[in-house]
Amino acid sequence: MNRSADDDGFTLIEVIVAIALISIVLTSMTAFFVRGQILGDHYAGRQDAVRLATAALARTDGLGGDGVLTGRDQGGVLAQTVVAGVESYLTDGEQIWDDDAQAGDGATAALPTVPVQVTVNQVAYTESWYVRRCWLATSRSTCNLINATASGKMEFYRIVVAVQWRDRGCPAGRCSYFLATLVSPADDPIFPLPPTAAPSTSATPSASASPSPSVSATPSVSPTPSVSPTPTVSPTPSVSPTPSVSPTSSGGTPAAIWVNHTSGYVNPAAMWVSSAGLTVNGLVHSNSDLRIEGSSLAVSPRIEYVTGQYVSDSSLPAPVAVTATTSPSWVRVVSQYAPGGSAATAAGAGYYAVPASACTSGTWTYAAGSVPATATVVYVPCSVNVTTNVSPLLVATGTITVNSASVTIGNKANPKSTGLVSGSSAVPAIQIAGSYAVVYGNVQALAGGVHLLGSYSTFQCGITADTAQIRGSSITITTDSTC
Repeated sequence: MNRSADDDGFTLIEVIVAIALISIVLTSMTAFFVRGQILGDHYAGRQDAVRLATAALARTDGLGGDGVLTGRDQGGVLAQTVVAGVESYLTDGEQIWDDDAQAGDGATAALPTVPVQVTVNQVAYTESWYVRRCWLATSRSTCNLINATASGKMEFYRIVVAVQWRDRGCPAGRCSYFLATLVSPADDPIFPLPPTAAPSTSATPSASASPSPSVSATPSVSPTPSVSPTPTVSPTPSVSPTPSVSPTSSGGTPAAIWVNHTSGYVNPAAMWVSSAGLTVNGLVHSNSDLRIEGSSLAVSPRIEYVTGQYVSDSSLPAPVAVTATTSPSWVRVVSQYAPGGSAATAAGAGYYAVPASACTSGTWTYAAGSVPATATVVYVPCSVNVTTNVSPLLVATGTITVNSASVTIGNKANPKSTGLVSGSSAVPAIQIAGSYAVVYGNVQALAGGVHLLGSYSTFQCGITADTAQIRGSSITITTDSTC
Protein backbone atom coordinates (compact mmCIF):
# COMPACT_ATOMS: atom_id res chain seq x y z
CA MET A 1 0.00 0.00 0.00
CA ASN A 2 1.38 3.35 -1.03
CA ARG A 3 0.69 6.66 0.66
CA SER A 4 1.65 10.19 -0.17
CA ALA A 5 4.01 12.25 1.91
CA ASP A 6 1.02 14.34 2.99
CA ASP A 7 -0.87 11.41 4.59
CA ASP A 8 -0.91 11.21 8.42
CA GLY A 9 -1.18 8.13 10.67
CA PHE A 10 -0.02 4.53 10.33
CA THR A 11 -0.75 1.94 7.72
CA LEU A 12 -2.67 -1.21 8.67
CA ILE A 13 0.52 -3.27 8.41
CA GLU A 14 2.34 -0.95 10.79
CA VAL A 15 -0.49 -1.16 13.33
CA ILE A 16 -0.54 -4.94 13.14
CA VAL A 17 3.24 -5.13 13.58
CA ALA A 18 3.08 -2.73 16.57
CA ILE A 19 0.31 -4.75 18.21
CA ALA A 20 2.27 -7.95 17.67
CA LEU A 21 5.37 -6.47 19.26
CA ILE A 22 3.40 -5.17 22.24
CA SER A 23 1.74 -8.58 22.65
CA ILE A 24 5.12 -10.30 22.67
CA VAL A 25 6.45 -7.89 25.30
CA LEU A 26 3.32 -8.19 27.47
CA THR A 27 3.37 -11.98 27.19
CA SER A 28 6.99 -12.08 28.29
CA MET A 29 6.31 -9.73 31.21
CA THR A 30 3.25 -11.75 32.26
CA ALA A 31 5.27 -14.95 32.24
CA PHE A 32 7.97 -13.22 34.28
CA PHE A 33 5.51 -11.99 36.92
CA VAL A 34 3.70 -15.32 37.08
CA ARG A 35 7.00 -17.14 37.53
CA GLY A 36 8.01 -14.63 40.18
CA GLN A 37 4.72 -15.17 42.02
CA ILE A 38 5.17 -18.94 41.89
CA LEU A 39 8.72 -18.67 43.25
CA GLY A 40 7.60 -16.23 45.95
CA ASP A 41 4.82 -18.58 47.07
CA HIS A 42 7.23 -21.51 46.96
CA TYR A 43 9.82 -19.91 49.22
CA ALA A 44 7.17 -18.52 51.58
CA GLY A 45 5.62 -21.98 51.84
CA ARG A 46 8.99 -23.56 52.46
CA GLN A 47 9.78 -21.02 55.17
CA ASP A 48 6.53 -21.87 56.96
CA ALA A 49 7.33 -25.58 56.55
CA VAL A 50 10.71 -25.07 58.21
CA ARG A 51 9.06 -23.27 61.13
CA LEU A 52 6.44 -26.01 61.47
CA ALA A 53 9.04 -28.77 61.39
CA THR A 54 11.15 -26.98 63.99
CA ALA A 55 8.15 -26.49 66.24
CA ALA A 56 7.05 -30.10 65.70
CA LEU A 57 10.47 -31.42 66.63
CA ALA A 58 10.38 -29.22 69.74
CA ARG A 59 7.70 -31.55 71.12
CA THR A 60 10.48 -33.92 72.09
CA ASP A 61 11.85 -31.32 74.50
CA GLY A 62 10.71 -32.03 78.01
CA LEU A 63 9.06 -35.39 77.21
CA GLY A 64 12.02 -37.06 78.91
CA GLY A 65 13.50 -40.46 78.08
CA ASP A 66 10.88 -42.95 76.97
CA GLY A 67 8.29 -40.16 77.01
CA VAL A 68 8.78 -39.79 73.26
CA LEU A 69 7.23 -43.26 72.90
CA THR A 70 4.30 -42.78 75.27
CA GLY A 71 1.03 -43.63 73.56
CA ARG A 72 2.62 -44.81 70.30
CA ASP A 73 0.93 -48.21 70.12
CA GLN A 74 2.42 -51.07 68.11
CA GLY A 75 -0.40 -51.21 65.57
CA GLY A 76 -0.23 -47.49 64.95
CA VAL A 77 3.56 -47.56 64.49
CA LEU A 78 3.49 -50.50 62.08
CA ALA A 79 0.65 -48.94 60.07
CA GLN A 80 2.42 -45.62 59.54
CA THR A 81 2.71 -44.50 55.93
CA VAL A 82 6.30 -43.64 55.07
CA VAL A 83 6.45 -40.26 53.35
CA ALA A 84 8.48 -40.34 50.14
CA GLY A 85 12.00 -39.16 50.82
CA VAL A 86 12.07 -39.97 54.54
CA GLU A 87 13.31 -43.52 54.01
CA SER A 88 16.96 -42.54 54.28
CA TYR A 89 16.33 -41.39 57.87
CA LEU A 90 14.69 -44.67 58.86
CA THR A 91 16.65 -47.49 57.22
CA ASP A 92 19.44 -47.61 59.83
CA GLY A 93 17.13 -47.74 62.85
CA GLU A 94 14.62 -50.25 64.17
CA GLN A 95 10.95 -49.64 64.84
CA ILE A 96 9.98 -49.21 68.47
CA TRP A 97 6.72 -48.53 70.31
CA ASP A 98 5.13 -48.15 73.73
CA ASP A 99 4.34 -51.65 75.02
CA ASP A 100 1.82 -50.22 77.48
CA ALA A 101 -0.16 -48.28 74.88
CA GLN A 102 -3.59 -49.54 73.84
CA ALA A 103 -4.67 -49.95 70.24
CA GLY A 104 -5.55 -46.56 68.78
CA ASP A 105 -3.64 -44.55 71.40
CA GLY A 106 -1.10 -43.49 68.80
CA ALA A 107 -3.53 -41.02 67.22
CA THR A 108 -3.41 -38.84 70.35
CA ALA A 109 0.15 -39.53 71.51
CA ALA A 110 2.57 -36.68 72.17
CA LEU A 111 4.26 -37.73 68.91
CA PRO A 112 1.24 -39.08 66.98
CA THR A 113 1.41 -42.11 64.71
CA VAL A 114 -1.08 -40.49 62.33
CA PRO A 115 -0.47 -37.37 60.21
CA VAL A 116 -1.62 -34.06 61.69
CA GLN A 117 -3.07 -31.32 59.51
CA VAL A 118 -1.99 -27.72 60.15
CA THR A 119 -3.01 -24.68 58.10
CA VAL A 120 -0.68 -21.67 57.98
CA ASN A 121 -1.26 -18.67 55.71
CA GLN A 122 -4.05 -20.56 53.94
CA VAL A 123 -1.69 -23.42 53.05
CA ALA A 124 -2.48 -26.90 54.38
CA TYR A 125 0.52 -28.77 55.78
CA THR A 126 0.72 -32.39 56.93
CA GLU A 127 3.06 -33.29 59.81
CA SER A 128 4.21 -36.88 60.39
CA TRP A 129 6.43 -38.20 63.21
CA TYR A 130 8.66 -41.28 63.05
CA VAL A 131 10.66 -42.81 65.91
CA ARG A 132 13.45 -45.35 65.41
CA ARG A 133 15.98 -46.87 67.81
CA CYS A 134 19.69 -46.84 66.96
CA TRP A 135 23.05 -47.11 68.71
CA LEU A 136 25.95 -44.71 68.73
CA ALA A 137 29.43 -46.08 69.36
CA THR A 138 31.89 -44.24 71.57
CA SER A 139 33.83 -43.41 68.43
CA ARG A 140 30.86 -41.14 67.59
CA SER A 141 30.19 -42.80 64.28
CA THR A 142 26.71 -42.74 62.78
CA CYS A 143 23.87 -43.85 65.04
CA ASN A 144 22.65 -47.07 63.43
CA LEU A 145 21.97 -50.79 63.92
CA ILE A 146 25.57 -51.77 63.23
CA ASN A 147 26.70 -50.15 66.46
CA ALA A 148 24.24 -52.27 68.49
CA THR A 149 27.08 -54.70 69.18
CA ALA A 150 29.84 -52.11 69.51
CA SER A 151 31.79 -51.70 72.73
CA GLY A 152 30.61 -48.76 74.82
CA LYS A 153 27.54 -48.29 72.63
CA MET A 154 24.91 -45.70 73.58
CA GLU A 155 21.23 -46.19 72.77
CA PHE A 156 19.28 -43.32 71.20
CA TYR A 157 15.91 -42.66 69.63
CA ARG A 158 16.03 -41.00 66.22
CA ILE A 159 12.98 -38.78 65.81
CA VAL A 160 12.10 -37.60 62.31
CA VAL A 161 9.48 -35.00 61.40
CA ALA A 162 8.19 -34.87 57.83
CA VAL A 163 6.19 -31.85 56.66
CA GLN A 164 4.37 -31.99 53.32
CA TRP A 165 2.37 -29.40 51.39
CA ARG A 166 1.11 -28.80 47.87
CA ASP A 167 3.14 -26.40 45.74
CA ARG A 168 3.42 -25.96 41.97
CA GLY A 169 7.13 -25.35 42.38
CA CYS A 170 7.83 -28.95 43.47
CA PRO A 171 7.83 -32.19 41.48
CA ALA A 172 4.30 -33.52 41.00
CA GLY A 173 3.08 -30.42 42.82
CA ARG A 174 3.94 -31.72 46.32
CA CYS A 175 6.82 -30.56 48.53
CA SER A 176 8.44 -32.24 51.54
CA TYR A 177 10.73 -31.01 54.31
CA PHE A 178 12.43 -33.20 56.93
CA LEU A 179 14.10 -32.63 60.28
CA ALA A 180 15.65 -35.25 62.57
CA THR A 181 17.22 -35.38 66.02
CA LEU A 182 18.60 -37.93 68.49
CA VAL A 183 17.09 -38.28 71.97
CA SER A 184 18.54 -40.32 74.81
CA PRO A 185 16.08 -42.83 76.32
CA ALA A 186 17.49 -42.07 79.78
CA ASP A 187 14.79 -40.90 82.15
CA ASP A 188 16.65 -37.76 83.18
CA PRO A 189 19.31 -35.78 81.35
CA ILE A 190 22.36 -34.74 83.35
CA PHE A 191 22.32 -31.17 84.53
CA PRO A 192 24.59 -29.15 86.78
CA LEU A 193 24.37 -29.76 90.49
CA PRO A 194 21.82 -27.61 92.32
CA PRO A 195 23.05 -24.23 93.48
CA THR A 196 24.12 -24.17 97.11
CA ALA A 197 24.44 -21.25 99.49
CA ALA A 198 28.05 -20.28 100.13
CA PRO A 199 28.83 -19.63 103.81
CA SER A 200 29.74 -16.07 104.66
CA THR A 201 33.38 -15.56 105.62
CA SER A 202 32.77 -12.11 107.04
CA ALA A 203 31.62 -11.52 110.59
CA THR A 204 29.87 -8.38 109.44
CA PRO A 205 27.25 -8.69 106.73
CA SER A 206 28.39 -7.01 103.55
CA ALA A 207 25.86 -4.49 102.32
CA SER A 208 27.47 -4.46 98.88
CA ALA A 209 27.03 -8.16 98.27
CA SER A 210 24.80 -8.92 95.29
CA PRO A 211 22.37 -11.82 95.16
CA SER A 212 22.68 -11.94 91.38
CA PRO A 213 25.60 -13.48 89.46
CA SER A 214 27.77 -11.37 87.27
CA VAL A 215 26.82 -12.25 83.73
CA SER A 216 30.21 -11.20 82.43
CA ALA A 217 31.73 -14.00 84.47
CA THR A 218 30.15 -16.42 82.05
CA PRO A 219 31.11 -15.15 78.59
CA SER A 220 29.63 -18.08 76.73
CA VAL A 221 26.46 -19.77 77.94
CA SER A 222 25.36 -22.95 76.26
CA PRO A 223 21.62 -23.46 75.68
CA THR A 224 22.14 -27.04 76.82
CA PRO A 225 21.99 -27.24 80.61
CA SER A 226 24.26 -30.29 80.69
CA VAL A 227 27.24 -28.32 79.52
CA SER A 228 26.65 -25.03 81.30
CA PRO A 229 28.94 -24.15 84.17
CA THR A 230 27.44 -24.83 87.54
CA PRO A 231 26.14 -21.48 88.73
CA THR A 232 26.89 -20.53 92.30
CA VAL A 233 24.13 -18.03 92.42
CA SER A 234 22.09 -18.64 95.53
CA PRO A 235 21.92 -15.72 97.89
CA THR A 236 24.38 -16.08 100.71
CA PRO A 237 23.72 -15.35 104.38
CA SER A 238 25.51 -12.04 103.88
CA VAL A 239 22.64 -10.80 101.73
CA SER A 240 19.43 -9.62 103.27
CA PRO A 241 16.60 -10.86 101.05
CA THR A 242 14.31 -8.26 99.64
CA PRO A 243 10.84 -8.47 101.20
CA SER A 244 8.49 -10.29 98.90
CA VAL A 245 6.32 -8.00 96.85
CA SER A 246 2.69 -8.77 96.24
CA PRO A 247 2.31 -11.42 93.54
CA THR A 248 -0.59 -9.54 92.01
CA SER A 249 -1.32 -6.12 90.71
CA SER A 250 -3.61 -3.75 92.57
CA GLY A 251 -6.52 -5.43 90.82
CA GLY A 252 -5.49 -8.93 91.93
CA THR A 253 -4.16 -9.92 88.52
CA PRO A 254 -2.17 -13.19 88.52
CA ALA A 255 1.54 -13.18 87.83
CA ALA A 256 2.65 -14.07 84.31
CA ILE A 257 4.57 -17.09 85.66
CA TRP A 258 4.15 -18.27 89.27
CA VAL A 259 5.98 -21.39 90.49
CA ASN A 260 4.95 -22.48 93.98
CA HIS A 261 7.44 -25.30 94.67
CA THR A 262 9.20 -24.60 97.98
CA SER A 263 11.25 -27.65 98.99
CA GLY A 264 13.33 -30.39 97.35
CA TYR A 265 15.60 -29.96 94.34
CA VAL A 266 14.01 -30.13 90.89
CA ASN A 267 16.30 -30.97 87.98
CA PRO A 268 17.37 -28.51 86.64
CA ALA A 269 15.18 -25.97 88.51
CA ALA A 270 11.63 -25.51 89.76
CA MET A 271 11.20 -22.95 87.01
CA TRP A 272 13.19 -23.79 83.89
CA VAL A 273 13.05 -21.63 80.78
CA SER A 274 15.08 -22.79 77.79
CA SER A 275 13.67 -20.91 74.84
CA ALA A 276 14.25 -18.61 71.90
CA GLY A 277 12.03 -15.62 71.35
CA LEU A 278 10.16 -15.85 74.66
CA THR A 279 8.28 -12.70 75.71
CA VAL A 280 6.87 -12.35 79.23
CA ASN A 281 4.84 -9.31 80.30
CA GLY A 282 4.19 -9.63 84.02
CA LEU A 283 5.77 -10.81 87.24
CA VAL A 284 7.94 -13.95 87.11
CA HIS A 285 8.13 -15.60 90.55
CA SER A 286 9.62 -18.83 91.89
CA ASN A 287 9.17 -19.87 95.51
CA SER A 288 12.47 -21.76 95.21
CA ASP A 289 14.94 -21.60 92.31
CA LEU A 290 14.80 -20.67 88.65
CA ARG A 291 16.92 -21.07 85.53
CA ILE A 292 16.35 -18.89 82.45
CA GLU A 293 18.46 -19.38 79.33
CA GLY A 294 18.15 -19.02 75.60
CA SER A 295 18.15 -16.19 73.07
CA SER A 296 15.97 -13.19 72.25
CA LEU A 297 14.31 -13.26 75.66
CA ALA A 298 12.23 -10.37 77.01
CA VAL A 299 10.81 -10.23 80.55
CA SER A 300 9.12 -7.23 82.16
CA PRO A 301 8.94 -5.92 84.81
CA ARG A 302 10.41 -8.26 87.47
CA ILE A 303 11.96 -11.68 88.16
CA GLU A 304 11.84 -13.08 91.72
CA TYR A 305 13.42 -16.15 93.31
CA VAL A 306 13.93 -17.55 96.81
CA THR A 307 16.74 -20.13 96.91
CA GLY A 308 18.82 -19.69 93.74
CA GLN A 309 18.84 -18.40 90.19
CA TYR A 310 20.72 -18.52 86.92
CA VAL A 311 19.88 -16.14 84.06
CA SER A 312 22.02 -16.26 80.93
CA ASP A 313 20.76 -13.06 79.31
CA SER A 314 22.17 -9.89 80.87
CA SER A 315 19.51 -7.78 79.15
CA LEU A 316 16.80 -9.26 81.38
CA PRO A 317 15.88 -7.61 84.69
CA ALA A 318 18.28 -8.64 87.47
CA PRO A 319 16.56 -11.39 89.50
CA VAL A 320 15.55 -10.24 92.97
CA ALA A 321 15.88 -12.45 96.06
CA VAL A 322 12.62 -12.55 98.05
CA THR A 323 11.12 -14.59 100.86
CA ALA A 324 8.75 -17.44 100.04
CA THR A 325 5.13 -16.42 99.61
CA THR A 326 2.07 -18.57 100.26
CA SER A 327 -0.04 -19.89 97.42
CA PRO A 328 -1.47 -17.02 95.38
CA SER A 329 -5.00 -15.94 96.13
CA TRP A 330 -6.32 -16.37 92.59
CA VAL A 331 -5.90 -20.17 92.40
CA ARG A 332 -8.90 -22.42 91.85
CA VAL A 333 -9.56 -25.40 94.12
CA VAL A 334 -10.29 -28.48 92.02
CA SER A 335 -12.51 -30.18 94.65
CA GLN A 336 -14.87 -27.22 94.61
CA TYR A 337 -15.70 -28.01 90.98
CA ALA A 338 -16.74 -31.60 91.70
CA PRO A 339 -20.51 -32.22 91.54
CA GLY A 340 -22.10 -30.48 94.53
CA GLY A 341 -19.05 -28.30 95.19
CA SER A 342 -19.36 -24.56 95.74
CA ALA A 343 -17.83 -23.64 92.36
CA ALA A 344 -20.00 -26.23 90.58
CA THR A 345 -23.12 -24.80 92.19
CA ALA A 346 -22.10 -21.24 91.32
CA ALA A 347 -21.78 -22.22 87.64
CA GLY A 348 -25.51 -23.01 87.56
CA ALA A 349 -26.90 -24.24 84.24
CA GLY A 350 -23.49 -23.82 82.60
CA TYR A 351 -21.95 -26.61 84.71
CA TYR A 352 -21.23 -29.93 83.00
CA ALA A 353 -19.63 -32.94 84.71
CA VAL A 354 -18.21 -35.68 82.51
CA PRO A 355 -19.40 -39.06 83.84
CA ALA A 356 -16.63 -41.31 85.20
CA SER A 357 -17.86 -44.03 82.83
CA ALA A 358 -16.72 -41.85 79.89
CA CYS A 359 -13.09 -42.15 81.00
CA THR A 360 -11.34 -44.89 79.02
CA SER A 361 -8.20 -46.23 80.69
CA GLY A 362 -8.25 -43.17 82.91
CA THR A 363 -8.50 -40.64 80.07
CA TRP A 364 -11.35 -38.73 78.46
CA THR A 365 -11.00 -36.98 75.09
CA TYR A 366 -12.24 -33.43 74.69
CA ALA A 367 -13.36 -33.48 71.07
CA ALA A 368 -15.76 -31.44 68.96
CA GLY A 369 -19.32 -31.91 70.23
CA SER A 370 -18.27 -33.76 73.39
CA VAL A 371 -19.76 -31.13 75.74
CA PRO A 372 -22.96 -29.06 75.54
CA ALA A 373 -22.60 -25.82 73.62
CA THR A 374 -23.96 -23.94 76.65
CA ALA A 375 -21.29 -25.28 79.03
CA THR A 376 -19.23 -22.65 80.87
CA VAL A 377 -17.49 -25.09 83.26
CA VAL A 378 -16.49 -28.65 82.38
CA TYR A 379 -15.39 -30.96 85.20
CA VAL A 380 -13.55 -34.19 84.31
CA PRO A 381 -12.92 -36.89 86.98
CA CYS A 382 -9.84 -38.23 85.15
CA SER A 383 -7.15 -37.15 82.69
CA VAL A 384 -8.06 -35.21 79.56
CA ASN A 385 -6.71 -35.31 76.02
CA VAL A 386 -7.67 -32.09 74.22
CA THR A 387 -8.06 -32.39 70.44
CA THR A 388 -10.15 -29.30 69.64
CA ASN A 389 -10.89 -25.75 70.80
CA VAL A 390 -12.03 -25.40 74.43
CA SER A 391 -14.40 -22.52 75.20
CA PRO A 392 -15.42 -23.23 78.84
CA LEU A 393 -13.24 -23.49 81.92
CA LEU A 394 -11.77 -27.01 81.88
CA VAL A 395 -11.10 -28.57 85.30
CA ALA A 396 -9.66 -32.09 85.58
CA THR A 397 -8.58 -34.25 88.49
CA GLY A 398 -5.96 -35.85 86.23
CA THR A 399 -3.52 -34.53 83.66
CA ILE A 400 -4.44 -32.29 80.73
CA THR A 401 -2.62 -32.85 77.42
CA VAL A 402 -2.88 -30.61 74.34
CA ASN A 403 -0.91 -32.00 71.41
CA SER A 404 -3.01 -30.63 68.56
CA ALA A 405 -1.79 -27.53 66.75
CA SER A 406 -3.66 -24.23 66.36
CA VAL A 407 -5.97 -24.87 69.32
CA THR A 408 -7.76 -21.97 71.02
CA ILE A 409 -8.58 -22.35 74.71
CA GLY A 410 -10.76 -19.99 76.69
CA ASN A 411 -12.79 -16.88 76.00
CA LYS A 412 -11.06 -13.75 74.75
CA ALA A 413 -13.93 -11.53 75.91
CA ASN A 414 -13.86 -12.95 79.44
CA PRO A 415 -10.58 -14.79 80.06
CA LYS A 416 -11.01 -14.63 83.85
CA SER A 417 -13.79 -17.23 83.65
CA THR A 418 -11.87 -19.70 81.46
CA GLY A 419 -8.57 -21.56 81.28
CA LEU A 420 -7.16 -24.96 82.27
CA VAL A 421 -6.98 -26.39 85.80
CA SER A 422 -5.42 -29.74 86.73
CA GLY A 423 -5.44 -31.29 90.19
CA SER A 424 -2.77 -33.85 89.25
CA SER A 425 0.62 -33.94 90.96
CA ALA A 426 2.23 -35.40 87.84
CA VAL A 427 5.13 -33.75 86.03
CA PRO A 428 3.74 -32.56 83.77
CA ALA A 429 0.17 -32.21 84.99
CA ILE A 430 -0.57 -29.90 82.04
CA GLN A 431 1.36 -30.27 78.80
CA ILE A 432 0.77 -28.05 75.79
CA ALA A 433 2.91 -29.44 72.98
CA GLY A 434 0.90 -28.25 70.00
CA SER A 435 2.20 -25.13 68.30
CA TYR A 436 0.22 -22.00 67.42
CA ALA A 437 -1.94 -22.37 70.53
CA VAL A 438 -3.87 -19.40 71.91
CA VAL A 439 -4.90 -19.65 75.57
CA TYR A 440 -7.17 -17.16 77.32
CA GLY A 441 -7.39 -17.73 81.05
CA ASN A 442 -4.88 -18.97 83.61
CA VAL A 443 -3.17 -22.35 83.14
CA GLN A 444 -3.01 -23.88 86.63
CA ALA A 445 -1.45 -27.06 88.04
CA LEU A 446 -0.69 -26.07 91.60
CA ALA A 447 0.18 -29.64 92.66
CA GLY A 448 2.08 -30.60 89.49
CA GLY A 449 4.04 -29.22 86.57
CA VAL A 450 3.12 -27.18 83.52
CA HIS A 451 5.19 -27.86 80.37
CA LEU A 452 4.93 -25.56 77.35
CA LEU A 453 6.65 -27.39 74.50
CA GLY A 454 4.97 -26.05 71.38
CA SER A 455 6.08 -22.89 69.58
CA TYR A 456 4.42 -19.71 68.34
CA SER A 457 1.85 -19.82 71.14
CA THR A 458 0.24 -17.12 73.29
CA PHE A 459 -0.91 -17.38 76.91
CA GLN A 460 -2.90 -14.34 77.94
CA CYS A 461 -3.43 -14.92 81.68
CA GLY A 462 -0.24 -16.58 82.76
CA ILE A 463 0.95 -19.87 84.23
CA THR A 464 0.48 -21.01 87.84
CA ALA A 465 2.10 -24.32 88.82
CA ASP A 466 4.17 -26.23 91.34
CA THR A 467 6.94 -26.45 88.72
CA ALA A 468 7.19 -25.15 85.16
CA GLN A 469 9.20 -25.85 82.03
CA ILE A 470 9.00 -23.56 79.00
CA ARG A 471 10.82 -25.14 76.08
CA GLY A 472 9.00 -23.94 72.98
CA SER A 473 10.18 -20.99 70.90
CA SER A 474 8.43 -17.70 70.14
CA ILE A 475 6.06 -18.00 73.11
CA THR A 476 4.29 -14.98 74.60
CA ILE A 477 3.00 -15.04 78.19
CA THR A 478 1.11 -12.02 79.49
CA THR A 479 -1.30 -11.00 82.21
CA ASP A 480 -3.47 -7.94 82.75
CA SER A 481 -6.53 -6.65 84.58
CA THR A 482 -8.91 -8.83 82.52
CA CYS A 483 -7.43 -12.00 84.00
